[in-house]
Amino acid sequence: MNGDPTALQDYVLAAGLGITVGAAELLSRYRDTPRRLFGRIAFYLYVMGNGAVAALALLALHALHITAGNGTTQAIVAGFGGMAILRSAFATVRVGDRDLPAGFGLVIQGLLGAVDRVIDRHQATGRSAKVGEIMVGVSFVKAYEALPAHCILLMANASDEDAKNLAAEVADIAASGYVDQIRAYNLGVVLLKFAGQDVLQNAVNTLGADIKTAP
Repeated sequence: MNGDPTALQDYVLAAGLGITVGAAELLSRYRDTPRRLFGRIAFYLYVMGNGAVAALALLALHALHITAGNGTTQAIVAGFGGMAILRSAFATVRVGDRDLPAGFGLVIQGLLGAVDRVIDRHQATGRSAKVGEIMVGVSFVKAYEALPAHCILLMANASDEDAKNLAAEVADIAASGYVDQIRAYNLGVVLLKFAGQDVLQNAVNTLGADIKTAP
């Protein structure tokens, strides 16, 4: 770098791209309460780690004297290339009943798992309380088709894959054999994670008595 402000800007750009990718990855995993992520140290450790890898990728390009256009282009290549390498796998290894990537992908999965556990512990209590408020009086038998369908319609950007995964989770709850109210609460948890608190609340309010048990 040698004090060159242009080179410094390139490293900032590469790191910024890595941070953006890491943040987007976590935000997509916690769509129900994304704001809570910003208060968790695990979130910042993960995204800063991604940024550091992107900056190191640019450093490696400079050290190996690999040229790919101007400095900005190299920073972009390093930013996205570093993220691709970090998530790559040289092979797949079967461990128990799971297929795990053998390579840098194993590292990122381990980090994601650690971050998930930390964030989930903090969010679980809040989710339980909120679902209890929203889903009180809701009948699973009356709601398990109408409520998910209404949430999907409210979610303008919900993909077909999202809808398919949601349907599979709802089917599992339906087959669980729990009493109606417990299944309704479990449905609420699934929909809260899928659509978020505000969408779920609005959907329950809109459908009203049509999905609730008789007084």
